[in-house]
Amino acid sequence: PEPLEALAIALGSGAPGEPLLRYLADLRTVRLEIAGADLLAAGVPQSPAVGRALDETLRRKLDGEVSGHDDELEMALALARGAR
Repeated sequence: PEPLEALAIALGSGAPGEPLLRYLADLRTVRLEIAGADLLAAGVPQSPAVGRALDETLRRKLDGEVSGHDDELEMALALARGAR
């Protein structure tokens, strides 16, 4: 289903509305300021760990744990290298 249809279905099925509405209003457009190329340029070998590190960094950004290019890069590098 389309995003708004999915929201209507979720709300109709009793899902908590506040997190869904917050996602639509604030979080769905959040993107990282870094990319895989930044990790590769910093010496991380190309591997699935790069994607996993970016995914986890985005999750942490959405949770308010990281903010801005430098924080994101530090976090993603640590994750890709297995430090966090």
